[in-house]
Amino acid sequence: MSRFLSLALATTLPLAAQTTSIIDRANQGSPTTPTPPHASEQAPITPGADTDAGIQRVAEPRRIPFRFSASFDQQLYVASNVFLTPDDNPGNDTGALVSTTTLSVGLDTLPVVVGEGRLVFSVGFGWQRNLHGLATSDQAIEDLDFDSYFLPVTASYRWGRGWEARASVTFGSIYSIKDAPSHELIYRGLTPALSLRKISRLSGHLVSAAGASISVSDTWASRHDVPPVFSYRDDRNDRVDLSLDAALYAVDGPWTLSPSIRLVRSHYLHWQEGGFNSQDRDDLVASAGLVVSYSFADWGAARAFATYDLRESSGGIVDYDYGAGSAGFGLSLGIRF
Repeated sequence: MSRFLSLALATTLPLAAQTTSIIDRANQGSPTTPTPPHASEQAPITPGADTDAGIQRVAEPRRIPFRFSASFDQQLYVASNVFLTPDDNPGNDTGALVSTTTLSVGLDTLPVVVGEGRLVFSVGFGWQRNLHGLATSDQAIEDLDFDSYFLPVTASYRWGRGWEARASVTFGSIYSIKDAPSHELIYRGLTPALSLRKISRLSGHLVSAAGASISVSDTWASRHDVPPVFSYRDDRNDRVDLSLDAALYAVDGPWTLSPSIRLVRSHYLHWQEGGFNSQDRDDLVASAGLVVSYSFADWGAARAFATYDLRESSGGIVDYDYGAGSAGFGLSLGIRF
């Protein structure tokens, strides 16, 4: 059950913002989210905790005051609209085979009892590589390749039956790996966030998870690919995000079936178009997904997934509405002690 609850948290937690050059892709994430290092700490539902557990022994004190985790995740999927082509130009929708590799490590403090709950502090570090040109020689698609680095610092408070409140600050940076200059910094951001989550057992094999969050992104974007006649602001991707998400998890032995939905409302603080003055812009992104996973060991799981994103944008003179789907497979490996 604890492994299942870890999956429930992992699929609803953003791992890292992603962007390519100065193009508005800063809030485009992976089709599915690998398990963050701190996710498996959550285990709010423990049925039968007051029953006889057999021979009991005095617990041996933990010799180190923290828990260490490390994970590897590999995804291979087909993206139907890799350039996020607007709806007013559907003929330019371009598909691509995409590979996403993620490595992450994390440290969690041991839980501290505060009031009626437990407080845990976490720090992590991760690297993610996204390759888009696996099945094509299209240079424009290959130019989308990038490396992403992220450093989250989190305080989580868990209480009652499945409640968790979280405060976090995440520093992220993105480097283009398309050509010279090699590994050029094109984006960085500092994102504080607050979230509230509830996990509930609906029946013996069915669990729900729902949450809400708010985050503020302070960003910088390179102007390397911007024509000199334009005077884009470096912080044109700064925004406030409000999100709601919900998921169901049906467990049958090592198998888990998980449909989910997510709504994200983004307000850009000083968006620019064509180098002109800031424009009012608000986006609403609706995402739906389905994941089927198989846990072949405590340290590994495989999955198949499909997702679809739909964005409606208001304000400005450019059409940012789009629809994009993806489907593929993933493998996650991890250790924790």
